[in-house]
Amino acid sequence: MFSDVASALSIRSDGDETEVVVALAGELDAGGRDQADRALILAEDRRPPRLVIDLRDLTYIDSAGITCVLRARARAGVSRRELRVLARRHGQPAMVFELCGLRSLVETVSQPDDEPRVHA
Repeated sequence: MFSDVASALSIRSDGDETEVVVALAGELDAGGRDQADRALILAEDRRPPRLVIDLRDLTYIDSAGITCVLRARARAGVSRRELRVLARRHGQPAMVFELCGLRSLVETVSQPDDEPRVHA
């Protein structure tokens, strides 16, 4: 687990040879962007066919956080890896993706406990 008090972001990662889930909680802004990028790259280095970025416990995302997700999307395209980005339907991250015209990038879920979940 990666965490940084200054950025108010915590990151958990878990998975197997078919799927890796990187769950972000708290705030993903410029203060946490590098930390999130590192965690996503470490997950990608495991070469799973599917990477899930779980934003359901994220309370805030700004343009730096959006950029982090877009970079992961670009790397997934190059690697021909499936990328899923999950967010709560009425949460701030889902609204920001929609306002940025990136709604199609995010799968919204109505229930916070809809799968997949990283086990602590």
